[in-house]
Amino acid sequence: MKQAITYFLSLLAFAPFAQAQLTVNYLEPDEYKDIAYPTNRDDQKALNAVSKELNEKLAKLYEKNFGKENPQPLELTFEEIDLAGEYEWWRVDLDDTRIIKDIYPPRMVISYKLKDDQGNVVSEGTKNLTDLGFQMTAGPRSNWENLYYEKELLEDFFNYELRDAVKNKSVAQN
Repeated sequence: MKQAITYFLSLLAFAPFAQAQLTVNYLEPDEYKDIAYPTNRDDQKALNAVSKELNEKLAKLYEKNFGKENPQPLELTFEEIDLAGEYEWWRVDLDDTRIIKDIYPPRMVISYKLKDDQGNVVSEGTKNLTDLGFQMTAGPRSNWENLYYEKELLEDFFNYELRDAVKNKSVAQN
């Protein structure tokens, strides 16, 4: 069964985004590689926790990159999420602990549609996001911030991929 979960960030507790047009979709989240714990899985609870963290980061990135005044509509769809690290089932005492090693990088497949004020698609695409050197660039926040590596992937995506799409749009209009 195909399942998509959509979060409209303007409906969440992000007051500055009352007029924002950021839509985040999670396409078939039950098929994601590893969202929940391998033991006593509660996929929906785990997905809610992960999506809450990612949505908060996306809201901040959207505001930073698109501004509060007349932001462009942006639709993001997560097609796959593979969190950094893995549960190593053979570690009896740590079977519910995500082990972070360089051989387990964070990966995401995300598609996006950037629209103009009339709703016309200006730029769209699908990106495979990964950072094979994720542990080399980790800052001190990586020790205590939830989903630090995944949030850094999203930040790079906004700062490079979407920024270029916005620049190309403004160049085409001039």
